[in-house]
Amino acid sequence: MKHPSDQPVLASAQRSEGSGYSNYVKISNYEIAMVGLDITAISGAPTLDISLQTCPDPTVAEPKWYTVYREDQITAAEMATLPARFMGQPQKGFINYVRIAYAVSGATTPKVTFSANIFSK
Repeated sequence: MKHPSDQPVLASAQRSEGSGYSNYVKISNYEIAMVGLDITAISGAPTLDISLQTCPDPTVAEPKWYTVYREDQITAAEMATLPARFMGQPQKGFINYVRIAYAVSGATTPKVTFSANIFSK
């Protein structure tokens, strides 16, 4: 087994209403993976959805990503004490590669500044 790994996949940036994905990382030699978020600023009344997705081969023409963990509706109140750190539950059962998907929504021009890492061991 390899030593634990902490791989940055989303650089710290302000993200407005909408959705996106991180870079993917290969973690096929690890048994456990989890999401880590560092939230450093919010404006408006945002909510944030985060999921850990896995894929056998993201280099094929139409890769199929499967969600293995999802944290829905992290609210502005939960993000109010900044910086806020959220750690997802450790997950098993992923396939070779993982990435983080996110969606920012809410009222009053929601914006969230955050970075994300994938921790594996």
